[in-house]
Amino acid sequence: MTSSTNYLVSYGANGQLGCFVAEDPQKRYQRGNWVLVRSDRGQEAGLVLCKGGGTSLPSGVQITPGLILQPLVCEKSECEAYWNTVNERFEDAQQFFKSLFVPMQLVDVELIIEPATLVLHVVQFAHVDLIGLEKQLRQRWQTNVLLHDITNAEALEEKVASSGGCGSCSSGGGGCGSGGCGEGGGCSSGGGCQSSLSENRQFDRDWREYFAELRQAMERRSE
Repeated sequence: MTSSTNYLVSYGANGQLGCFVAEDPQKRYQRGNWVLVRSDRGQEAGLVLCKGGGTSLPSGVQITPGLILQPLVCEKSECEAYWNTVNERFEDAQQFFKSLFVPMQLVDVELIIEPATLVLHVVQFAHVDLIGLEKQLRQRWQTNVLLHDITNAEALEEKVASSGGCGSCSSGGGGCGSGGCGEGGGCSSGGGCQSSLSENRQFDRDWREYFAELRQAMERRSE
């Protein structure tokens, strides 16, 4: 009887790590193989880094268990369709957030295969009603949406405290730009959240360039 082998797999746009077992114990995977995995989020693409047994990682690194379903073979047309969808959703979400004066930076968008879910990786510059935004985006796109907050919580609290804070900037009544702190020098009138957005334009450019390079590398692998 062939014993199962653990593999350390990177998955997701922000490089989450999983210790995954091959569904078929007869199959063997090498570093650099693209695979279809079942992670804690559903079915998605992953990249095998190494065999997982005895792997030492820095303290604080979280590893999720999961399953390698099969090697991932992606036709060029399928890859192009994937990136077209992701890029369209990125641009649409970015414009949507700007129209609401949401003090939040969209870093990247990825698509979970099953269940079909769009994951938006975001950084907050003030407290945002993420649940309310998720609901609006689900209605806008007619698909499941998850906002994955990668904000440094301590840095956010320090920023809010130092600026006097404007409470929770939400996508519906009472938040930034809709009554609350949008009146009299609040978030939508040149101070608070809007100034936070302008301060982070360089952040936007840096992250967009970084993820663009990652995407190009994946597309080259699929050719």
